[in-house]
Amino acid sequence: MKVIFHILDQTKWQTNLDNIRDLLSYDSNAQIEVIVGAEAAQIFTAYSGLDFGDLLDSPKVHFSISKMAMDNYKMEPDLLPNGIVIEDLLIAKTVRLQNEEGYAYIRL
Repeated sequence: MKVIFHILDQTKWQTNLDNIRDLLSYDSNAQIEVIVGAEAAQIFTAYSGLDFGDLLDSPKVHFSISKMAMDNYKMEPDLLPNGIVIEDLLIAKTVRLQNEEGYAYIRL
């Protein structure tokens, strides 16, 4: 199972993290792409109280953040947790993952 979780709303983080964990528990071969943009990117600017270190450390979960969101919220790349990739154009990555690699798309 290959799934994209597109997170744009900061208030949807916990729901998405729970769903990602549920999928990983359900399918040990799942591959998850977490694509973060808009206001959801702000989660990395201060302590949020959310626990997602296990997902950052998982080889089955990859996080990408929009360069535009980084610029819009004046975020410094060196303040991002290790393992988060900054993408110039997340829409292109999303389309590629869906069309060429067969990922399902979820946005809550």
